[in-house]
Amino acid sequence: MSSISDAAKAQICQLINVQEDVLSAIVQARILERLAFNDMHTRYDAIEDACSKTFCWMFGNNYNSETDDDEDECRVPSQRLIKWLSSGQGIFHISGKLGSGKSTLMKFLYEHRDTKFELARWAGERALVIAGFFFFFWKPGSALQKSLIGPLRSLLYDVLRQCPELIPTSVMDFPAKEASKTFSRLVQNRDVCANQCFCFFIDGLDEYEETKQEDRKAVVDLLRNGSAASLGNVELCVSSREDNVLLTDIQEGPGKRHIIRATPETAHGIFLWVALVVKSMRELLENGAEPETPGKMLETLPDELDSLFEHILLEFSALASDYKAGAED
Repeated sequence: MSSISDAAKAQICQLINVQEDVLSAIVQARILERLAFNDMHTRYDAIEDACSKTFCWMFGNNYNSETDDDEDECRVPSQRLIKWLSSGQGIFHISGKLGSGKSTLMKFLYEHRDTKFELARWAGERALVIAGFFFFFWKPGSALQKSLIGPLRSLLYDVLRQCPELIPTSVMDFPAKEASKTFSRLVQNRDVCANQCFCFFIDGLDEYEETKQEDRKAVVDLLRNGSAASLGNVELCVSSREDNVLLTDIQEGPGKRHIIRATPETAHGIFLWVALVVKSMRELLENGAEPETPGKMLETLPDELDSLFEHILLEFSALASDYKAGAED
């Protein structure tokens, strides 16, 4: 039997390569299909586009202000945004009252060419990947539109659709509920981050529907930790109402680091003590306490559980009620 000719060998290799390409395309389509859900972009599509020139001042153009003071008020946030887009890292938080136009602004930023221009300066030689998720406003949204899994699946879908080469064949059968772990692995992968960088826009973070296992703090921690672990390869622009929990968690400072360090030291290994104290501190912050208040309270807490129960019932509950009443006034 004569040996296979060079031309035949080339044809066989070509067929093998074609089959590999087809298999790869099937895998990619299957992964994207598992991540997608019907109303993934419903909220985004429902947001009206900003009127002409409404937010142009965000990029230092056409302030259209009547006084110099108005122009200065526009220039400061504009400069902060541009600096963050072009050279920043971590989380850029946009907060405002109900109906103040946060979602319209987020959609404007997400789509605007100047956003992409400034982010390209930050990306440098790396491939820039931009993805976004807009939480559904109020109750009409589906469970996925208001849960933690929903935005993570949506962000993963947008990223992998833009960069199908990031889809490993080993995750062909990963369950959708593991989106959190998959997202963390993606943004923390050193090989990925050497060639890509990511900017995520998440609107309406306060619309996240809390569960017993994951509250809003858990969401903030996931985003912040993912950004920090990426070594400067992930930027996050998020918006929310002026929610005390989100504001104090996103704007982390030395006071919070002191609490994280001091709480387990004071607990002397009693996990129930830690759980009770952390829960009470969160309630204080949710009801309007200053960021430094929990740290001061920590210094006055008794070590024994019986005494702690009494202290929480008398002191923490009274303080939380006072802060809540003050916030309502």
